[in-house]
Amino acid sequence: MVVDLAITQNTTGDLASIYCVHRHEPALKDYAESCGVSVRTLNKPPGFSWRILLGMVRQLRADRPDVVHTHNELVHPYGTIAGRLAGVPVIANTLHGSKNKQDSHLHRNFNAVLPWTDAIVTVSEQTRRQLDFENAGQLRKTHTVRNGIPVDRFAAKTASPGKRWPAIKFGTVGRLAEVKDQLTMIRAIASVRERFESVELHILGDGPVRGDLEALVSSLRLQTIVTFHGASSNVPEFLQSLDVFVLSSLSEGLPMSVLEAMAAGLPIVSTRVGGTAEVAPEGLTAAYCEPGNPELLAAAMLSILEPVRLRDMGHAAQRIACASLTVEAMWRDYRKLFQTLLVPRRRSLVWNLLPA
Repeated sequence: MVVDLAITQNTTGDLASIYCVHRHEPALKDYAESCGVSVRTLNKPPGFSWRILLGMVRQLRADRPDVVHTHNELVHPYGTIAGRLAGVPVIANTLHGSKNKQDSHLHRNFNAVLPWTDAIVTVSEQTRRQLDFENAGQLRKTHTVRNGIPVDRFAAKTASPGKRWPAIKFGTVGRLAEVKDQLTMIRAIASVRERFESVELHILGDGPVRGDLEALVSSLRLQTIVTFHGASSNVPEFLQSLDVFVLSSLSEGLPMSVLEAMAAGLPIVSTRVGGTAEVAPEGLTAAYCEPGNPELLAAAMLSILEPVRLRDMGHAAQRIACASLTVEAMWRDYRKLFQTLLVPRRRSLVWNLLPA
């Protein structure tokens, strides 16, 4: 999302650079630079690093940005402290999900720099409500800007849900991690197969729990219907091959994978987490259930299995994505926020320069 945002910022006449504080994905760095986005690689070691912080201050003084925009809690203290020391007018942070205070040290460090933060952006109203509840003193600083994607990339590979009826291909894209709870998804597909023999589950992604997932597939004897594709950048092609996109997460902000699936013209089955229901209306484009329950997820998957319904839900999802979930719409909202924050700062700077 950061790379897509920076590319859009540059193509609309602004100038964006990406600072990678921690280890980054080399392929994304190469892609960003090939699109004209400058990427600063800092390679912070584990633990706090004065060297990295002072290096950021020097680089920010050289680049002279109007806004430092950090993403999630981990890097925000670095961005805030370095930005203030470098004299950057506006510091903003985007929270892409809710950690529910799982890491008290991280949460404490994030809260410590909120007084010097001009805006806290959440990607869904649900996340914003939770943030407002946890940080009542920061209410005036919270804003919602929904994620956006390059929809044309996915709409160009539009899926045909229901075309292979009665064969149905469910699929998901994401990191194989506990919070994504693909274990529940695999148990759910076992239940679905009891009603529909011609079902498959395809999983694109990799991560620390892959071994556990493969072990569950083996124990349930699902090797013939569950396929692990590993990590790949060919997401549009993968989505095009599916009939239904499934999200089984325990916690989310506004998952990019759901937006991409909608742009590809897929109906959505999802746990009721984050802001997914804010962009994918229940009944029209999606079916929902509470997280962590295989039987409820299976019931949601079964509830939409009818060829015409699959097609109509996919069409509705794509219309919504193309109309309102674009990276251009996301940048317009961010730009409006940044301009609002910059105007009083610039006036203050002008007044400070006037002679006594």
